[in-house]
Amino acid sequence: MKRTRKKYRDLTNEKFGRLTVLYRAPNSDTRHAMYFVECKCGSGTKIVRGTSLTSGFTKSCGCYQRECAAKRGPENTKHGCARRSEQPIKEYSAWRDARHYHDGVTYDFSRFYSLVGPAPEGRSRLCRTLDGAFKWV
Repeated sequence: MKRTRKKYRDLTNEKFGRLTVLYRAPNSDTRHAMYFVECKCGSGTKIVRGTSLTSGFTKSCGCYQRECAAKRGPENTKHGCARRSEQPIKEYSAWRDARHYHDGVTYDFSRFYSLVGPAPEGRSRLCRTLDGAFKWV
């Protein structure tokens, strides 16, 4: 049985959220249809997979997510410690790593912080003691 090439829908000049498809780009290495798109915010062109556009997974260049984050601000997050624009605070990084490497670590940062307390000034790291508690050393 002979395999035939799949026909891709031409998405040129169609709009998906804030993105407008300019023209077709060469297929990816995995043979996905790729398109050059331009966002309403004017940030330039970007190459996006066609299925990401048609499924609604990609709707902007990332500007919408940044706008929403700016509206929320750090005071409207649960604990204000997870920051993408700058380095996260030491306690938050330690909690994130502890959740990844140790069993039984709570998924609630506020509770973890109340048990561990603030990190001391200077160089310090979080260690697990033999009884299973964490302490700064």
